[in-house]
Amino acid sequence: MSEEAEALRREIRAAFAWRPYPGDGRLALPGPGSPGDDGVEVARFFRGRDWRDVRLDALMESELDPNAFLYFMDAEGFVYFLPAFLLASLDAGGGFDLGEPLAFRLTPPAGDPGDPGVAATRDLFSRIVSSLTPEEKRAVAHVLEYLAREYEKRGDTANLAQGALHGYWAER
Repeated sequence: MSEEAEALRREIRAAFAWRPYPGDGRLALPGPGSPGDDGVEVARFFRGRDWRDVRLDALMESELDPNAFLYFMDAEGFVYFLPAFLLASLDAGGGFDLGEPLAFRLTPPAGDPGDPGVAATRDLFSRIVSSLTPEEKRAVAHVLEYLAREYEKRGDTANLAQGALHGYWAER
């Protein structure tokens, strides 16, 4: 791992070290309640865990959809586990890159604000960013800058990290 990635790991751990567990009821968005519901699976996987113990390999071995589970997390749960996701995103280049869905989740939603789905997603995004401290926001922005450069090196034309930076985080 590069020195820059290791410095980012230290920054993430220091910025989020104080954050308390939000409680089991604040991990996932409410869903229809069926056993196969994605929100139920998210709540089951993350219930009682410390963010420091969540690893990319555990996420990949779980029943969670690695491209979608972030969208079923409530704001409090997402923010609490965000340092784990940031750390896992630094492991790009393996069988799965968490950085891309994470960058997408950290991008303010576009679309018609009158659309109820867009409005709900904007509200969730707003709740996420408003609950982050300046140090945490800085760590997120630094990881997104790192990922944007890495995706550029790979020739990733979508470069979702760059989109997140331009959409909100570059100003932080």
